[in-house]
Amino acid sequence: MISLRRFFARHHNSAEHSLAELTAYGTAVLQRLIANNPGDVFNNTITGITVALATLAQCSGDDQTKLGVRKAAVLAKDTFRENLPKKLERIEAKIKAAYENFAGEVQACFPNGREIFNTSTDDQLAERFTPLLAGLGVRIPVMGATAHNDAAGLLSTWIALHAANETAYGNKSATQEEKANARTALCDKLDIAVLTVAIQFHGDEDKADLYFPQHLLEDHPPQEPEPQNPPVPVPTP
Repeated sequence: MISLRRFFARHHNSAEHSLAELTAYGTAVLQRLIANNPGDVFNNTITGITVALATLAQCSGDDQTKLGVRKAAVLAKDTFRENLPKKLERIEAKIKAAYENFAGEVQACFPNGREIFNTSTDDQLAERFTPLLAGLGVRIPVMGATAHNDAAGLLSTWIALHAANETAYGNKSATQEEKANARTALCDKLDIAVLTVAIQFHGDEDKADLYFPQHLLEDHPPQEPEPQNPPVPVPTP
């Protein structure tokens, strides 16, 4: 049996990992968590990594790192919006399952339909949840709190992703200590992500490969140029 102390150690914050590698890896982990988030159980983890990446970008003086994190923030935001229709559809299905005559109940929770969430701008999206949360909140005695909690989790995740996207484009003059703290914060969030995913999929080791592409943290030495074929000697006449 391995030492259980290993589960309590910090694994990502190693000097072997460059900032560029951590950025690329963190971006990939974030994308995979958003795309594979059963029951929205990883919302807090997604929020934590997104904010940590954005803070790192703001503190970093390296343009490539800033660019990488900005791309991560945009991708995370866009992936959330791509997956949002299906999540809202599941919330609507819960309303229909709770009420025999569900048409009016759905209308009360989605007064403008679900399509309004797709057509809204990023700045408008958060306010679209207001009538949904109000409608679901009133119906908790009949439906239970699950649907309301799902919608609230979506809203809180979106607020964090949207804010992180704005932060990633900001500029900040940071001290070396602040930069180091930002790196440590990201690494801590990545460590916690591993533990969180492991709790959800205890015993399914293949999920480690799905969520955590460790090869992005490995050094990739430059490829050696292919050897050139020596010139064929021309026979002397």
